[in-house]
Amino acid sequence: MKHLVLLEILFIYDIYAKVHTETLLEQHIFSDYNKIVLPRTNSSKPIKVSLHSYLGDLSYLREAENVLETNMYFHVEWTDDFLKWNLSKYNVKELAVDYQKLWLPDIFIINGLGDSRYLPVQNTLVHVSYNGFVSWWPGGNIKTKCKLYVSKYPFDSQLCKLILEPWKLSVEQQTFEIAQIAMDDLPTPFEENANWEVTDIKQVTHMFAFYGYYNMAHYELRIYLKRRVLYHVFNIVFPVLLMSIISMCSYLIPPSSGEKMSVCVSIFLSFAVYVTIINNELPRTASGVCYFGLYLFTQLAISGCTIVLSALVLHIYHKEGKCQVPGPCNSGKESKNRVTDCVGIEGTPVKETVRQNDNKAFAIKLDYLFFKLCFILNLMSFVVYLILSNS
Repeated sequence: MKHLVLLEILFIYDIYAKVHTETLLEQHIFSDYNKIVLPRTNSSKPIKVSLHSYLGDLSYLREAENVLETNMYFHVEWTDDFLKWNLSKYNVKELAVDYQKLWLPDIFIINGLGDSRYLPVQNTLVHVSYNGFVSWWPGGNIKTKCKLYVSKYPFDSQLCKLILEPWKLSVEQQTFEIAQIAMDDLPTPFEENANWEVTDIKQVTHMFAFYGYYNMAHYELRIYLKRRVLYHVFNIVFPVLLMSIISMCSYLIPPSSGEKMSVCVSIFLSFAVYVTIINNELPRTASGVCYFGLYLFTQLAISGCTIVLSALVLHIYHKEGKCQVPGPCNSGKESKNRVTDCVGIEGTPVKETVRQNDNKAFAIKLDYLFFKLCFILNLMSFVVYLILSNS
């Protein structure tokens, strides 16, 4: 029992001694430390900041506003010449200190929105080694602008960028160093998005002249996205295609059925309502012309023309012919022979009946002609859309 108590006392003392040593060390290295001054002893050499970005997950991509929201993690490393100590004296290899106590690299998110213009650094610790090597892991939710090109919607691919630059320091004071990240090297917290597939991630850095005065470092994290088309095909493309086929088949309804015009109008109204509904699915602000939007308006125009052409067919089909009956039919004589010669079996003049039959036959031929024309237009518009979307 005495040995156990002695071990506990030694363990508590060891922890206290270590904490006390780290406290003394922290007080020692930060006693005359100025976090505003660049942490370098040689002013001719810039501070090399090693920056690695990791995509935690793709939260959403607001197509209407061109806004991308992601959870990003950054691994930032540099060497601070003013944070070094004697390892043999303090026997402490690494300290974890609050980020507000020391100099941090000048990193500004150029295309960030609101609070996302700066790295998320709340409640983060910075790990400092005895040789001055500093490691920092900021991260969190970031909103950036992402310019979308939806000409090939819903078979489109997008490129979104996270652009980082120093806000105050030139390349003579601070530079960026990066390492390429392959998709297989993504950390385990990465989660797939339901609407977008991350096909590739690249990091690029270069220098540029800031208004021609001095050079600045430029860092880009390029996220390549591809839309998942299954949902859009089954819920948008396929129903529109089905509506166009139904509209085309309205020409096959006989004019004598009495339902031809009502079917055409119902299809047109259904098409118009459906176009209004799926407009919420289409990006409202984007660069370029959306080919699927053009296809929609083409189908709506064809459906409107179907109503006009069907009205013309019905007018011709039900048009009554005017007959000038010669001979006894025009005289005031009333005889059995006159009635028999000038009136058909159903009480209609013979020539008028013949003309009505010709009108009906002509209307049926027009229906068949319009059906073939509508079929060709629908087929051409859909093929052109597919070609443009996959080019």
